[in-house]
Amino acid sequence: MVIVRRPGRLTFLAALLLLSIPLFILNLWVMQKARGPLNRELWIWAGIEAAWVLFCVGSILGARMRGFWLTCTLSLTLLYGNLFFLLRTKNYALAFYALFLLILSALYLAYLYRALREPYFEPGRRWFEGLPEFLPRIEAELRSSQSSARARLSSLAEEGCYAYPVPGEALTAEPDAIRLKVGDLELECAVQSVTKTKDGLGRGLRFLTPTPDHEKDIRDFIDRVRSSGYVD
Repeated sequence: MVIVRRPGRLTFLAALLLLSIPLFILNLWVMQKARGPLNRELWIWAGIEAAWVLFCVGSILGARMRGFWLTCTLSLTLLYGNLFFLLRTKNYALAFYALFLLILSALYLAYLYRALREPYFEPGRRWFEGLPEFLPRIEAELRSSQSSARARLSSLAEEGCYAYPVPGEALTAEPDAIRLKVGDLELECAVQSVTKTKDGLGRGLRFLTPTPDHEKDIRDFIDRVRSSGYVD
């Protein structure tokens, strides 16, 4: 999957994760106050954790789900280290710091998970598959200023969709609008390309909703499609 236009929310979450590096420094200061001078091993672990953060940031910027799991591992490791140090030194004041880390990590991870599971990051196929399993009975048409093409969807939600043009049809430019139809129900909406598959067959599209009326139209369409059993 290739990022065409990275959402600002994803960049914000990646930048926010960098703040965990000062947290590591604060962690070391707290441990120093509780135990005395820190040995070389703890500084080495701090360096490893800082490098891990940078790796997580790269994965998040690439909209890869592994960024979420790597951040989970980092959070659990940091929490475990604090709880272990707490029990070993009997300094129960550290319990408040551990609770602070738990709450902060849980809130961040919940928001990160939701951001990475947006439909325009979900091409719906694994690396060895040519095409994904498409949503049934949903007709789609991608439109640009120069051309249009029929398409099928692999994912659909209120925030956007992932669309694959029907074989033999292609757009000459990035789509700027989409028309969806299920039975007699139709939806037309402006879109913005966020991602594309490496082979260029699929497009991750974010719905543009300049007014509350547009948002309501999308919600109504998704609710109707969901009630029909075509979308989870």
